[in-house]
Amino acid sequence: MSKRLFHILAVTMGLPLAVLALAGAAPSDPLTSVAAPVSKQTVPHDASTGWVLYGFVKDAQLQPVSGVTIFLVDSRNVYQPTFGSTKTDYRGYFLLNYAGTTTPASSPTPGAGQLFIEITNAKSQAVYRSTNPFMPVPGSSTNYQTIVLPATSAPH
Repeated sequence: MSKRLFHILAVTMGLPLAVLALAGAAPSDPLTSVAAPVSKQTVPHDASTGWVLYGFVKDAQLQPVSGVTIFLVDSRNVYQPTFGSTKTDYRGYFLLNYAGTTTPASSPTPGAGQLFIEITNAKSQAVYRSTNPFMPVPGSSTNYQTIVLPATSAPH
């Protein structure tokens, strides 16, 4: 496979720049500046008081994981329904769009403390929990993440 073809496939799959570097791509390469396809959408935008979390979920072999649920939990691992949940599509793509409140809050998550991204499989078994807090900034935060599930998890 040519480096260019590998590069195009890697960008289409939403792989990180480190993987693209294996194909000989430079960060300034126009292909790396093209986001992975999102059903003819560009980067999602958040409301003036909300935020967006979007990206891809992949397994340990960097294959898309479809049908898993993404949501936020607090530091006690309690689901935060205020922020909703979403499922990945066949490409592993997800979009969690929080509209916010009518009045801007002084903290990104009133009453919730720190937030963490959690993923469960179709059997509602936890397969991933972020180790670093997710800290959106209302009105100015669009967050892209490629989440690679550990090899020990059972995504299906």
